Amino acid sequence: MNHKIMVFIPMYNCENQIARVIKKISENSFLFYEILAIDNRSQDETINRCAEAMQEIKNAKCTIIKNTENFNLGGSHKTAFLYALENKLDYLVVTHGDDQGDINNLIPLIKEDVHKKYDCLLGARFHKESKLVNYSMVRIIANKVFNILYSLVARKRLQDLGSGLNLYDVNFLKSKFFLTFPNNLLFNYYVLLYSCDVDCNFIYFPLTWVEEDQVSNANLMNIGFTALRIIFSYTFNRKKFLNMPIDTNYNYSYEVMYSGPAKD
Repeated sequence: MNHKIMVFIPMYNCENQIARVIKKISENSFLFYEILAIDNRSQDETINRCAEAMQEIKNAKCTIIKNTENFNLGGSHKTAFLYALENKLDYLVVTHGDDQGDINNLIPLIKEDVHKKYDCLLGARFHKESKLVNYSMVRIIANKVFNILYSLVARKRLQDLGSGLNLYDVNFLKSKFFLTFPNNLLFNYYVLLYSCDVDCNFIYFPLTWVEEDQVSNANLMNIGFTALRIIFSYTFNRKKFLNMPIDTNYNYSYEVMYSGPAKD
């Protein structure tokens, strides 16, 4: 390929799943220039398990970095976005360290160069062709209700507010708009609403989504209230919402824990 695609894997206490994630990526690692895993101060053996799995990948650069503090999920995304910009990469794939979404759902689109036609490709758990395994009916209904609410205020049909398995054209990130958004678990909700407001060119693709041995850190009630606050802020004070000040208290610094060979 004549462009550089990086895969970003956010990790937090996923020692039991991370090797599976790396194995799925390795099956098509020739497509990628670099695989970047960002550990958010895990308390288990996640980094070691990831490094062991990465040693099996021969045709892509592999890097593990550890945040200097727990920046939460949104903060890890910001670190990855800044890394992609600083290293002049072309595309950024975001996947999961706990093996919920399957990167293989995205691979055919990359092979067919579909990503070159859009600013973003967004994974959708609730696409008509998606497959959900062990996903509770309560969460399905709640997500679909929020999809409808957000679609109404964004004036665009939204099939998922933040599955977390996406592909971005790095050019879309150049303004660093994402630095104004909170670092919480709903970081992708902010990015999606921004994308709608600036008329970003994106499409959804179906996912296979599995919940088996994953341990969620999310409080569903808190997420629900936060999602309502986000939509309220966007609806009634859109200008302020899209131009929040950058939190200068954060310095998205990290240390390199593992670095494999660069791709030929």
